[in-house]
This record gives sequence, structure tokens and C-alpha cells, in this order.
Amino acid sequence: ALLLASALGVWAAWRVELLWGQLTQANRLDRYRIVKRMQTNGMSRIEIGWHELLERPCIIKRLPGSTFPLESEVQEFRREAELVIWVQNPHVVRVFDFGETKEDFYLAMEYLVGVNLHQLLKAQGPLPQRRVVFLMRQICEGMAAVHEQGILHRDIKPSNLFLTVGHGQYDFVKVIDFGIARRRPSLRSGASGKERIPGTPAFMAPERFHGEGDLPSEIYALGVLLYTLLAGQPPFRAASVEEYKMLHSSQEPPVGRLRAQRPELLPQVADVIMQAMAKSPAQRFSSVEAMRGALDQCQQLLGIWRQEEAQQAWQYLLHHKWVDTTSLSSLFPEMPSFAMTGAASSFQEHQNVSQPVYTSSFQGKRDSNTPEVQTSMLEAPGEQQTGGVPSLVLPDWDELHTGTRNS
Repeated sequence: ALLLASALGVWAAWRVELLWGQLTQANRLDRYRIVKRMQTNGMSRIEIGWHELLERPCIIKRLPGSTFPLESEVQEFRREAELVIWVQNPHVVRVFDFGETKEDFYLAMEYLVGVNLHQLLKAQGPLPQRRVVFLMRQICEGMAAVHEQGILHRDIKPSNLFLTVGHGQYDFVKVIDFGIARRRPSLRSGASGKERIPGTPAFMAPERFHGEGDLPSEIYALGVLLYTLLAGQPPFRAASVEEYKMLHSSQEPPVGRLRAQRPELLPQVADVIMQAMAKSPAQRFSSVEAMRGALDQCQQLLGIWRQEEAQQAWQYLLHHKWVDTTSLSSLFPEMPSFAMTGAASSFQEHQNVSQPVYTSSFQGKRDSNTPEVQTSMLEAPGEQQTGGVPSLVLPDWDELHTGTRNS
């Protein structure tokens, strides 16, 4: 009996140690400790991680081998890492690691605190004209760095642009999500049959629907983005990809409608929209640098969006819980206080804001069904509007994203 009890005790201890090892291993990925699992994007998973050597938080995008990904999906994943890792610009998300384990492929990106521009529109509605120009100039700078490396993003839209605090500045923008980016020489002259054309139809240039596109297509998307930030919704709304194709190909940007909505709209800003969204690629700005030059002139006429105003806008976001600044300390208790720099430390200063200072023509309100905005740069609530601007996008942008096909 004693021998049996002893054997059972040894077995139980071994079993506990085995289970603990499995649990620990499940929360590790190479040199990263997985702190929180955020969401699943298609075949990939988004997680918050902690680099144990560098002692820093990060966002991990993982392609689990357990899902038996196709070789093409693995190549797509590798391509995303290889493309963005070469872009060195403060207005582009920084990818600092890419690796493989026996089971998974992963890439690690900087951890950002803030909201994407789609969430910002939900929170605050159409943005002040000076703020829009201020943000668009930064986006153009980031996209210029992307294009300088011979890369096309191919999915410029509000949810792929992240607003944070950095480099001593409120309203600092970063271009994120290079999941469908490509190098320019790899573009083909066209697509046929039912071949997939990745992108978001609400922001796609007419030629993109035919499988064509280059730098002018990116400028068109930036024109749509400029309109969207001013109006609170894209210039065209449609229920199908085919309808979007028809609208982008045949309809002029509804700048008249925008002027009725925003009587203070500067004519030069309207001109930027019209030129960026010209139907013919040859009639658009020659580069994003040229588009930024036009926006520079608009800023000179309007005046710059001051940091005092930006700070008030962020106080509104903090007061209404659109930005959660508590997660860094709760997720990473081992992080030394001096490491809480940049965006996170700037946000901490406003934790006790009692009243919102920011005002605009629209005061967004989240209803009880709207998810809390997280501090991950890649975790965002669904694109469907649940509160605030009722007609932000219909149907859901992401519903049409990966299903876009050439007809």
C-alpha cells in the first residue's frame, strides 16, 4: 500500500509538472511571453507580448502552424514582414522582429496606445478642417517613405491609420497593416476571371477594380481619406462591390455635398480632393510629396492645428474611455516606471480629467453594445457604426475587403 501511494504521489507530481510546463509553453513564443490574446484576423492571431530580453511590450501577429496554413499564406505572411521592416519613418509602424518556431510564424511590432482614425470618427465625428490637414500631411510623409522603398500599401483607409502621442506631439499618425502590400515591380498589367483583387472598395481607385494600379491609385485612396475625415463618411456608399466599381468609375467626388455640410471648407482643400480623386491616373498628383505640398499651402491659409487644441481633443477621448491607458501597468507590472515613456506616459498625465474640453459639430457617444477601444494598434471594434454618425459606412467595409473580385 505504501509502495502504491508513493508511486501515485510520484505520478501526480510528474503530471502537475507536465501540465504546468504545457501551460507555460502555451504562453510563450520564442523569446516573447504572451500577455494577452486579442483577436483573430483570418488565419493569423493578434496578441500582446513582452520581449523578455529587451524588456518591452509589443504587438505580435502570429500565423499558427496548427491551422495548417497553405504555403501561399505563409509566403504572404513573410512578405508582409519583409516589406515593412525596411521602411524607417516615424509615421510608419515599426516592425522589429520576424521569426519562426517549430509550430508558428510571427512578426513583432511596436506597441501603440491610442485609436485608429475610424474609431476617432466614431468618437468625435467629422474633424476640424485644420486638424484634417495636420493629419493628412503626416500620412503623406509616411506614405512617401513607403513608396520610396518601392512598396504599395493598397489598403489606405481610416482603420489602417493609427493616432497616438509620440515624438513630443499629440495627434501623431502612423500607417499600419501591410497585410496586402506589394512591391511595385510585382504588379501585373491586369487581372482576369474571378481572380481576387485585395483592397477595400470604398477607398479603391477605378483602375483597381480591373486589377491595375500603381502610385496614382494610392493617391486616389488618400483623396478618399481626406474627404472621409472631413465628412465623417466616405464620398460613395454602396451595397456591393459592383456598385462601388460603378460609383468610383463614373461619379465625380460629391464636393458640393461636402461644401453644404462644411460651409467653411477652404476651396484649396476641395481642389486637393478633386485632383487626388481624378478619374484618370495621369490627372492626379504626381506623387504623395506633391499632394503634401498642396496640403502645406492649405495649412498656410488655414493656420496650423495647435498642440493645445490637440491636447483638448485627447482629453475628450480619455474622458469618454475611447483610449484605455491603464492596460500598460496592468499587463506589464514588471515594466519599470521610467520605461513608461512616449505615448503611454503622456496619456497617464490625463488620467484624472474630470470634464471634456473638446467640442465639435458632433459629440460621439458609444451605446452599451459598442466595444471598448483597446490599446492595441490592431484591435479595433467592427467597422459597422453603432453610435455616433449613423451612416458612417454601409455595408461594413471589412465585409467587402477580402471578397473583392474582378468581374
